Amino acid sequence: VQWCAAHGHPVLALRIEGGDRYFVVAIGAEDAAGLAPGPAEDTGKVRLYRLLDDAVAGLGGRPLAVWLHVGGDGVLRATLRVDGPRGEVALPAHFADGVALAHRARLPLLMGDADLARVPLDPG
Repeated sequence: VQWCAAHGHPVLALRIEGGDRYFVVAIGAEDAAGLAPGPAEDTGKVRLYRLLDDAVAGLGGRPLAVWLHVGGDGVLRATLRVDGPRGEVALPAHFADGVALAHRARLPLLMGDADLARVPLDPG
């Protein structure tokens, strides 16, 4: 997570595995605080990734991976894949919460080739 001085908002740079290419995603200040490695200021709001952590564990599930995909509106979205008592399920998640879940649980953060082709990649 970095501050983009040119545009006046935080951004998240995601590096493509196996290469030096990356893409940058604009995020809100609250999302940046949720992804920060240190404790964020308590805003009184419960982050979705904490709720999902507790819900998945409470239902006897195990998170498998987070998939990123580009919506029809061009906005990056996330889906949490969970292995539960009834089999594997997909749970939609806000992009930043999906990234936070993947980071906290050491889950793979995946993106299909078709979605990756829709984002502008920069050389490393």
